Amino acid sequence: MNTHNLRWQPFYSFKKWGIQVEARDWLLEAGSLTERLKKLCGSSRSFHVHVINQHFEYASLADAATLNIKPGLKVLLREVHLLCDQTVWVYARSIIPVTTFQGRLQRLKLLGNRSLGSALFADPSMRRSELHITRVPPGEIMDHSSDNDCVWGRRSVFYLLEQPLLVAEFFLPALLKQTGVPNEQ
Repeated sequence: MNTHNLRWQPFYSFKKWGIQVEARDWLLEAGSLTERLKKLCGSSRSFHVHVINQHFEYASLADAATLNIKPGLKVLLREVHLLCDQTVWVYARSIIPVTTFQGRLQRLKLLGNRSLGSALFADPSMRRSELHITRVPPGEIMDHSSDNDCVWGRRSVFYLLEQPLLVAEFFLPALLKQTGVPNEQ
């Protein structure tokens, strides 16, 4: 999914849009999203990460500005689905500059089907920027929404050992239906 054309704003800008309590709760989750999803999925079902795409490319102007890096710097683009059983709950897109892959952070290149969030929240040096929120119009996100479903997304820059990486997460209708929240806006 191309996220460059989305309008990202600080959360407080969206208060006037009337985000439902449960959707707001997911958007503002300060802890590990992976751990929260695992808990919701439960022990009788299978939570897993499916890598859709992972490759090196050059940072776009928008991503470079958000990460405060030079435009055109090589970055690792990682796109994944977070699933409970076979149901996709979250689409996540991460941008990691090659300059972040220093020392022990080189392990981030080798995550495979493991969660990036688990690695982030296990690192004591981790800090996170302010959350920015977007609303994706119905039908525009990877065949996981219908004509009536909008998809809420959030993004923030994480810092490990003061090295940046950008993580965007999109909460798909199946997750909001699982938690009992209508997501039409």
